[in-house]
Parts: sequence; structure tokens; C-alpha cells
Amino acid sequence: MENISKFTLNGLKTSDLEDFYITFKAFLKDKSKDAFIITVNKSSSDMLEQINFMDKLTVKDAKQYISLGQEIFNEVYDAKKIVIGVADGFIFDGYFEFLLVCDLFFSTKNSVFGFPCVNTGIIPSFGSIKLLCRGIFEQFVKYLLLTGTMIDVKSLYDKGIINDVFEDIRKCQDYIGTLSIDLLNKSKFALGLAKESINHSLFASLDDALLIEQNAFCLSFSDDDKIEGIKAFIEKRQPNFKSRWEDIYNVL
Repeated sequence: MENISKFTLNGLKTSDLEDFYITFKAFLKDKSKDAFIITVNKSSSDMLEQINFMDKLTVKDAKQYISLGQEIFNEVYDAKKIVIGVADGFIFDGYFEFLLVCDLFFSTKNSVFGFPCVNTGIIPSFGSIKLLCRGIFEQFVKYLLLTGTMIDVKSLYDKGIINDVFEDIRKCQDYIGTLSIDLLNKSKFALGLAKESINHSLFASLDDALLIEQNAFCLSFSDDDKIEGIKAFIEKRQPNFKSRWEDIYNVL
């Protein structure tokens, strides 16, 4: 999987977010990389380190910190490449938020999730509140944020937030490896176009959403991958897609 970038999010301090931001921006510019995997493996004891970090932030520090976190959140959300999140363990607060913004989200069966930061007088603010409210009942979102309760992976899977659950991290990684090969054999341009259409349609009116879909559909006809894809289907062979979103986007 040479065309996949991997990043383990080990901390949520400002320096950790800066490392994440630099790595992700480099991934977006690298035409040899087509997918990004974010892995979070934490324990409940890791909360103390984050709380100690938060304790030292001033209001000015907090503003700079949350602005950086939201910038990363937006970069992941708007990326035309595929971003996959992997959870293994005690997934709390900002770690949970960064996995929620991924295009695909997988977890081991013993993982738990939540926003216990509310118990220390802080709320999650990287962007996950909006994403959660878009697809599930607000009462469930309020339950997570108001109580700070950690919930099991089944609860998120049942609500469609997590795509699949695995016995352990190795089985999860094996599956993602197979899935990635399948995804990356598809048209990179079509994947990016589909992701952009979904993201924009979610917050649009029906008329605007239909226009977004119409424009995306017509744009797909401007690309050589559409010709190759249909030709390969008719000839009963694997398509050889070559177009990239970056190249097409820069021309338009």
C-alpha cells in the first residue's frame, strides 16, 4: 500500500495538532498518495495528560488551539482524497472528533467513545457537533455532550456512524488493506467528485442539492476516466483510470 499515507494521532496538544496538520497538508499535495489512514489507540489514563494541557491554556491560547483544530477538521472534510479513521481503545474528545470527520470509520469491538471533557467544564469544538447533528437525532448528540458518558462501539455502529467493527486491530487493518486496494482502483477524479457532492449537498436546500448533483454529473462527462470506465465495462476488463482530481480542478 505504497500509495497510502498513515498517521497515528498520539496526542492532542498544540504540537501534536501541528504535526498532524503538516503531515496531512503534505499528503494532499503528494500525487503518489491517494488515501490517508488516521489511527487512534488510547486508554483512559491518557485523559490526564490532555487535562493537564488544557489546564495551562489561557483564553488566547484556547482560541489559537481550537482554530488550529478546526482548520485541520475542515481540511480533512474538504479533502478530495479518501480519509479512513481507525479506532482502538478509549476514544475521547478531540480524538473522537477527528475520527468522526473521516470518510470511512472503523473500530475494534472493545472501543468506547465519548466526550468526557464536559465533566471538566469544556465542550468539544473542532466541528463534530455539526457533523453528528446532520445525520442522527439531536437527543443522542445532546446525551453524548451533556452527560460525558462513554458509549460502546455497537451504539455507534447501530446508528451508522461506524462502518464496521472488528475483533482486533490486525483484522481491522487487514480489511482496510483490501478495501483500499478496491477504492484506489477506482477513478480518483470520480471519488473526489462524489465526496465533494455529498459534503455540499448535506447542508443545502433540495433545489441547491439537485443543482450540485447535476453539475457533478455533467462534470464527470468532461473527464477521460468516464470514457475509459465505460469502454472497460463493455470490453469486460479492468479499467485503467488515469485522471486525478487535482489535474482536472486546476484546468477548470
